[in-house]
Amino acid sequence: MPHDFTGFLAGPNGPDLTSRTTKLELRLTDFGLDHGIDVAIHTNRSAAPVFETVLADPESRVLLAPGSPETEIFWHCLSHCLTHDPQVLQLHARCCYSTMSITSSTRRMSRAEMRNARFLRFVEKVLDEVQTRQPQVKINISVTYRNPAFDRWAR
Repeated sequence: MPHDFTGFLAGPNGPDLTSRTTKLELRLTDFGLDHGIDVAIHTNRSAAPVFETVLADPESRVLLAPGSPETEIFWHCLSHCLTHDPQVLQLHARCCYSTMSITSSTRRMSRAEMRNARFLRFVEKVLDEVQTRQPQVKINISVTYRNPAFDRWAR
């Protein structure tokens, strides 16, 4: 997974890694058609993710389909982490391609822009589900765009 050098900023929006409270992060990173979407839950108490999976595409219903084992494990893990210490969830969504240009018609959108739009809809669905399941949790959201030119260097 490439390193995110644009992620955390000092100040009220960034996590306080010196704090004794748990900081919970949900990272959704789109790596494009060939590599899928990485979904990971992190806390500042361990470097390793608490939960991680890779989805094939943004329209995957794996994390949102009731009854599937992946869905139950993901939401159980997220709920378990949220009920202990933090009442704030940092959600980091990372699109695969550069920012979308303004288009007047969906016919003029490139494949990359269509993928970004589908990915952002997926992020919105996950946010809706978090707010439904854990309405007391405050969610801080950051959306960034990957630069595919750095992928080879980061791997």
